[in-house]
Amino acid sequence: MNTLLFLHFKAPTNWIDDFIKLNELQIATGDYSLPNDVPKWFAPKVGQKVYKEKGFTQGSMYFVNEETGEVFFYEIQL
Repeated sequence: MNTLLFLHFKAPTNWIDDFIKLNELQIATGDYSLPNDVPKWFAPKVGQKVYKEKGFTQGSMYFVNEETGEVFFYEIQL
């Protein structure tokens, strides 16, 4: 069974920077896709930076708008 988590919140820049560093995230490259059952309110904006885990990833993604501090988390645990 997969466990999915969707979060949307605003955070200060220092919190975002610390989270990225602590979790050793890197900027995602290439195409990405979200599952078909994403909640309607989960709508990352075009132009937000997308981060993912280094190395092996289960598909979790973290969308960050550096100007507004808006953050969308998509976490998956297989």
